[in-house]
Amino acid sequence: MQPDAPQKDTAGSEIQLLVEAATGLETPQRVRIAGQIAAFLGNAEIPAAERKAIIPVALALLADSDPEVREALALGLVNCKE
Repeated sequence: MQPDAPQKDTAGSEIQLLVEAATGLETPQRVRIAGQIAAFLGNAEIPAAERKAIIPVALALLADSDPEVREALALGLVNCKE
């Protein structure tokens, strides 16, 4: 019997791809994504583990060089209940 092959961290890879995609867009698209990420993080119906997994994307957007992107995320997060 052969031992099971080690599992790759595909979730981490997918999140990294999302970070790269979100930060590589033009400003209007990054602003829209920032609002969507904030809504996702603030949605209590989404399991906490899923919301936690997207935090690296939110952090990348919070470090964005464009204040419009940071503002869109911040304003969206202000209304979060959790």
